[in-house]
Amino acid sequence: MSINNLKALSENKFYFSTGSYFNDPFDCTDDNPVNYITADDVFNYLKNKYPDITESQHAKTTESTLCNFQKKASEGFKDCEDSQFLIESIFDYITNSFIYSLSEISHNSLMWSHYADSHKGFCIRFKKDIFLNQEFIRTKKPVDYSKKLPSLGKVLLSSVEQNQKPTDVDIYSLADEAICHKSSDWAYEEEFRITHRKLSERSVGLQPETYPEDSVDMIIFGLKTSQSDIDLVKTMLKGRDIKYKRVEIGKGGGYSLYATADC
Repeated sequence: MSINNLKALSENKFYFSTGSYFNDPFDCTDDNPVNYITADDVFNYLKNKYPDITESQHAKTTESTLCNFQKKASEGFKDCEDSQFLIESIFDYITNSFIYSLSEISHNSLMWSHYADSHKGFCIRFKKDIFLNQEFIRTKKPVDYSKKLPSLGKVLLSSVEQNQKPTDVDIYSLADEAICHKSSDWAYEEEFRITHRKLSERSVGLQPETYPEDSVDMIIFGLKTSQSDIDLVKTMLKGRDIKYKRVEIGKGGGYSLYATADC
């Protein structure tokens, strides 16, 4: 349990970071893989725009429509005066976004190993209605996990149809599709991600913020957290309306963990 973590806990402080700090090399970096327009995007687009035609008619027109939109997208976005403006803008936003990662779960062994000092740290449980209602938060949503790449086609198709210039496209919506999408390899994290209204100016950095004291309702200690560290935290936070629990090995066998009653 580090001094920095204890200091942040006592001061109600937490830190947003850019993708350069993440342990996933594809996450919010220049290497973040995306699809710009897929056949599924076009098929769903046509179904919404022309709900009265049959499934077979949708299927027949999807391929030709996809080619047409790709051609328009290429002409409108890549061969204009602002060459590569759209793509560069999307990735600038992705790599410069300040992101804070939470999880929907507190009993996953890998999470405790990776993010809580190999089970010797602690987990903070927040009250959603208070913690997520802070002015500096821009977006808040669970991460979508899939082996498929995130697609930006929905917004791009609408932009091309409206003959929008690259400068008029909603870059935020496009980038958020990639920011809140990760490979299914990471699904065990059950991540809930929030982004800051402020952007980094150099694709690297931390953005400190303070959460309301009453947004914390529980501290859960790891399986290997020492009693002295537990006592230290409880002394530091004395007087606050916070419950304390500790992770233990499940008694029913297997590899399960669970949080005990108040410790």
